[in-house]
Amino acid sequence: MSSSFPSDAASPDTGPGDAVEGYICFSAQDWWYFNRGHSDFQLMLEVAARRPVLLVNSIGMRMPTRSRTTEPMARIKRKLHSVSRGLRTPVEDRPDFHVFTPVFLPIYGEGWLVALNRLVITLQVRAVQRWLRLGRCAVVVTLPTSWPVARRIRRACTIAYRSDRYSSLPEADGAMVASLERDLLSSADVACFASVALLAEESQLTRQPVLLSHGVDPERFLPAADLAMHPLLRSIPGPRVGYVGMIDDYTVDLELLGAVARALPSVQLVLAGPHDSDLRPLLALPNVHHIGVLPFEEVPAVLAGLDVALLPWQDNEWIKHCNPIKLKEYLAVGLATVSTDFPEVRRFADVVDIAPDPDGFVAMVADALVTGGRGDRQQRRAAAGAESWSNQAELLMALCEQTVRSELEKEELACAVS
Repeated sequence: MSSSFPSDAASPDTGPGDAVEGYICFSAQDWWYFNRGHSDFQLMLEVAARRPVLLVNSIGMRMPTRSRTTEPMARIKRKLHSVSRGLRTPVEDRPDFHVFTPVFLPIYGEGWLVALNRLVITLQVRAVQRWLRLGRCAVVVTLPTSWPVARRIRRACTIAYRSDRYSSLPEADGAMVASLERDLLSSADVACFASVALLAEESQLTRQPVLLSHGVDPERFLPAADLAMHPLLRSIPGPRVGYVGMIDDYTVDLELLGAVARALPSVQLVLAGPHDSDLRPLLALPNVHHIGVLPFEEVPAVLAGLDVALLPWQDNEWIKHCNPIKLKEYLAVGLATVSTDFPEVRRFADVVDIAPDPDGFVAMVADALVTGGRGDRQQRRAAAGAESWSNQAELLMALCEQTVRSELEKEELACAVS
């Protein structure tokens, strides 16, 4: 059973008497090389406008190996670069937003070396916590493998942030990660679920489950008419359909994208973002273009140059439980959107064309180019704008405030009685 957001929760702007004085977030991403649009980053940046935040970069979930990891040496190199940065305050207008990458070994599971590794990470985070003078902290845990460290950090409350089902990642030790997920959920004061599928399947595992959907920045993702098209699209003739985001082997259906490109030879298929997949067969088609990896700040300009946005997902456990942030970004710009079918997108069935199969997907893309797609631009933007990152951060903070304040009141009452 899920709980709704409490209407009498304390405001996050209550002043000096705040029950929660700071936040420590054990992120599933690394600030220094992941897209800044990820939910951990967006939520914590909003929180940092009101409270001090320490974002602990991802400590990973598996040792990179040649046999099962794409470009393992590149991943090791970029993580070493992240570790070398130590503690930083990287955003000029967020002086209370701090990012830290601890020194660690990418080893997980059990054994004395794993225990030593956890202790070393814990001591580093504790030292940074003291250095930043973070008082009563809410500890937000996204990555399950960071839970053995996070549970040893001085905290006022624990928030499990279930943005994805990490145990379904193909390169992870599924059994080990699933065990950590269950332990985190059972220990958390509040569990915030980013998708309806995760909430439905895991709400019984935790004491206070809440839907905290992913958001969007409506001030950045403006209506397409108010945005200048990205220069990289000017040499690509219209009409254009496209996908913006990470392209990897367990999320994006490259065969489906190829089917779209072949069935609509007069339409240009634009891809933007990093990739772990082999794109050469797709890029061999004359109407397919990969414009590279762009800063998050440039994503709206790319979307402004598209006629139809695509969510070409594979059918697997990861997608079943996900809530893609780009869905809200597409809608905020007002783009006609065609998606494969998965639980979260059904919430937006009145403004998104949801395809039952590959042939239906291609047909819906062709139709959206002619008709403008399901819903109109104003309806799409309204559907996305109801859940801004600012609103979602306020929900998170109010939940933490109420939880900690309740515990403090219990302690005061116990002291008074004794």
